[in-house]
Order: sequence, then C-alpha cells, then structure tokens
Amino acid sequence: MVVVILLFVINMLLSFLIAESSENDGVRINLAGSLRMKSYRMVSIVVMQSADQAFSGRHDQLREDIEEFEQILDLPVLGHHIERSGNEPLQRAFLNVEKEWKLVKPGLLKNSNDDLFMEVEGFVETIDVLVKELELQTEDKFRLQRLLQGIFLLLSVCIVLPVSYYVFNRIVEPLRAMVTMASRVRKGDFSSRLDSRGDDEISELVETFNEMIDSLDAMYHRLESSVEEKTRDLEKIQQGLRLLYQASRRLSSGGNLVLLLEITLKSLEKYLDVERIDIYMMREKKGHPFLVSSGLRSCVLLGWQDDVPESSSLNLSYPLIRGEDEYGTLVIVNAERISLDSEQEELIAALVDTIVSAIAHEATVDQQQRLTLMEERTAISRELHDSLAQSLSYTKLQVSRFQLLQDQSADARELEGALSEIRTGIHSAYGQLREILSTFRLQINATGLRSSLETTAKEFSEKAHLKIKLIYELGNFPLTANEEVHVLQIVREALSNVMRHSNARSAQVFAGLNSEGQVHVSVSDDGVGFSGEQSGPNHFGKTIMGERASILGGEISFKNGAEGGAEISLLFQSERIEEQQKVTFTQS
Repeated sequence: MVVVILLFVINMLLSFLIAESSENDGVRINLAGSLRMKSYRMVSIVVMQSADQAFSGRHDQLREDIEEFEQILDLPVLGHHIERSGNEPLQRAFLNVEKEWKLVKPGLLKNSNDDLFMEVEGFVETIDVLVKELELQTEDKFRLQRLLQGIFLLLSVCIVLPVSYYVFNRIVEPLRAMVTMASRVRKGDFSSRLDSRGDDEISELVETFNEMIDSLDAMYHRLESSVEEKTRDLEKIQQGLRLLYQASRRLSSGGNLVLLLEITLKSLEKYLDVERIDIYMMREKKGHPFLVSSGLRSCVLLGWQDDVPESSSLNLSYPLIRGEDEYGTLVIVNAERISLDSEQEELIAALVDTIVSAIAHEATVDQQQRLTLMEERTAISRELHDSLAQSLSYTKLQVSRFQLLQDQSADARELEGALSEIRTGIHSAYGQLREILSTFRLQINATGLRSSLETTAKEFSEKAHLKIKLIYELGNFPLTANEEVHVLQIVREALSNVMRHSNARSAQVFAGLNSEGQVHVSVSDDGVGFSGEQSGPNHFGKTIMGERASILGGEISFKNGAEGGAEISLLFQSERIEEQQKVTFTQS
C-alpha cells in the first residue's frame, strides 16, 4: 500500500511538473506563427510601396511592424524560455530566426524589393522550423507524460496483482474460513480447525480462533456431560420420589400389610439395584422376628436365624423406631457393591418413616379393634346382666318358691300363682332376649343417624300400632359413630318402654341442639306416664339408658309431661365439638 501510494504521488508530481512546463507552449507556438504572418505583411507593404506611390505614407506602418516583430522576439515567454529550455534544436532554430532577421530587416527598411521576397520566403521557412521545434517540444512533453503514466500504471499493476493475491490468500480466505467455521460452531460442530502457519497478524488471529474453538469444544463437552449427569440425577430423584409416593399411597390404602411391604421392598430393591431388602418385624422383644423380604418368602424365622443382621460392610441396617416403640429393622443385604448418595439416604429415611407409620397404624387399628371387641363383649355382658340375668334370677327365685310350696303341699291356687309368676318371668326374659338380639344386630346406615332413626320409628310404629313422629334437627352436625350407636339404642329402649308400659297412642322422637350447643334427644308419649309400679324387678330400661348416658358423658332425665304421658330427655356434648374447641383454644 505504501509503494502504491508512493507511485501515485510521484506520478501526480511529475504530471504536475510536465503540465506546469507546458503551460505557455500554446502561446509560444501562436507567437511564432504570428512572426510568419508579420513577415508576409511587411513584405506586402514594401511591394505595394514600390508599385504605387500612394502607399508611400505606409512607411511608418512598416516601422511599427518591424518594432512589433522585434518585441515578439524579445518577449520572455518566447526568447527567454527558449534560451533556458536546454533544447538545442529549438535554441538553434531561434538563433537562426534572429540571424536571418538581422539580414532581412535592412532590406525592409530600404524598401528595396530586389530579391526581398525570396529572402522573406527563406526567413519564413526558418520561422516554420522554429514553430515546428516548439510543436515537437510540446509533443515530447505529452509523450513523456504518457510514458510516465504507462510506466507507473504498469508498476501499480505489478504491485497490486501480487498484493491482491497475497491479500486473497492470506486475509480473505482465512477470514472466509473463519466465517464458515463460526457458522459450524453456531450449529454445534466443533470438529474443524484452521491452518495457522505463519507469523503475521492473520495467523495469530487464526490461532486465537482455533484456541477459542478448542475452549468452546471443551466447555461444550463439559456442559453436555454435566447436563447428562444432572439429567440422570434428576431422573433418579424423580424415580425415588415416585417410589416414595407410590409406597406412601400403597401403605396408607389398607389391606394386607405384609403383601404391601413386599411390593414396596421389591420397588426399593429395583431402585437401589441391590441383592435383597429384608424387614425383620418384631412386636415383642422376645421370640423370633417375622421376615418380610423382597427376595425371600415371608415367614417366621427359625431359632438359628433369629439374630437380626447389624450394619456392616456387607449389610446396611435401618431401625424401625418411633418414640419408644420399636417395630423391627430394615436390612439392605450385600450393599457393599453400591454407594448411596445423600438423596438416596434421605429417600430411604423417608421410606423407613413411611413403613414405620404403616406398621404403627396397623398396630393402632389392631388395638382399636381389640378395644372395640372388648367394649362389645362388655356391652353384651352388661346387657345380659342388667336385663336377662336379673329376669332369670327373678324366675329362679320363683321356681324355688314353687318348689317350696310344692314341698309344703300348698293348695292348687298358690301353686297356680307361683306358676303364673314363673310363666310371666320366662315370657319377660324371652322378650328381653329378643330385644337384646335385635339391639346387637343394630347397625348405623351409611346415610347416618337420621335414616336409622326413621327405620326405628317405622319398626316400632308397626309393632305397637303407634303413631310415631320424628323431628330431626341435627342436620350435618358431626356425631361420632359411638355416639350415634348409643343415641339410637337409647331411643330404641325408650320406644320399647313406650310400647310395653305406656298404653300410648302416639309418640314423638326429637333430636337437635339446645341453646348451649349440646345434643338434645328426647322421646315423649301421650300414655299413662311414669309410676311407682314401673320400678319393679322386670323393668331395667332406666338403668340401661342411664349407663349409656354416662358413657356419652351426658345426663338423662325421666319425667311426666305437663299434659300427661312420659318424657325421656338426653343431653350430652359431642366429642368432636369438644376437640374442635380444644384446637381453637390452642390456636388462640
């Protein structure tokens, strides 16, 4: 670039100098040409003066022309320039013009035309030579200018072509290759590299570009491997969470706990990729543990297998403990070939907690079932003792009385009275037995207490031909199942008393809430009401209903109505309302 610029400057400078030197060449050629015209003019004046005396007055004109001619010769733009031009042919031609002028001038002044025309002709030819030399000088300048421009153009081409080739090969092609590589890199292709041989700036740029691609390639592979690793970790975590969710849902759904634990352990075995996972379940510290395994059949271990494996390099043990209760141990068999990370440890801990919750829940349900069974047996025993047992005891006393009368040879009337009492006691005991059986077959419908009360009212209405009205205002009030059963049994006992003792034509059953939020249940009738006779040995309804009211934590009253009849009224506070009040108080 510097050489091309230098050639351009030199070319411009030389062209300027040549143009500067050729500035007045046209003027000089015109002046030299005017010398020829003036020569012919002066000759014509001399000829006309010789031919016609009328032109004699033109002598002054001749002198003026001669002076003007000499002035032209002495002009700096012509004479001085030719003297300093260094052009010998031009200088010779100018000297010849001056010499011949000195020869022609006297003839013009003498007005002698002898051979004057011939002399002027020769002089004009000398001037033509001068004009020709001036023209040649100008043409030489233009020719030199063209030559210099051609030379500089050739030099420029000779320089530009190699430089262009160099620029194309060393700059354009590497830049184009870098652009192509950048497009490949944008698409994720880091396999291409550029040739960085050389010590110029482009080579350094190419080498830097290659290093950048290497860094991007390494970074991309690191990121790709990191993303793959994170993806695997996330998939494993997701698989673990799915396993934990399914196990929680499965174990909380109820059913055969041993089978559900086996399914859970098989899922955990597949997730951890271990040989086997066992649970040694122990409800008591003494005795052999019960084995639940992902690879073995669940069974009670034999005596020589009753030791639970502890944590070691081969096995990993996790105790199944909640508070002070120990339910067994979870053992991962032959775990030396696996390495558990923190997420897997947390998953196993959460799963162990879920298993403990399931075992504890089953133990709680089992205990509740045992308590329910004991309560049912206690209720049966109480019902038999309070009703049937006392009736049978009374009947037994009557039998003993009958035997005593028979041994004493009592008359037939007394014996018939005793037999009547025995018959009445047996009939009462049989009725109470049927009532007890009916009571223990009693179930609360899925629709709740209201439907059961409606069924009970319909049942006793058909038995006793009573008109029974049910007023149910509890709505969706949350009673427990135990409360519903006791309320229903109290109502049945009250209606049974109405049917047997009241001689009533109608009855009313009410279930609702009082102003203090207590459950109020009442049974009223239009019969004879309560009297002292109903407290005999065969009437144990009040006692039974009082005991049920005590179980509910409430009170029951027996009174006669203001307009006649009897009324049994039960008041108690629901357990769920008490729990809700406790929770509200705690939150406050």
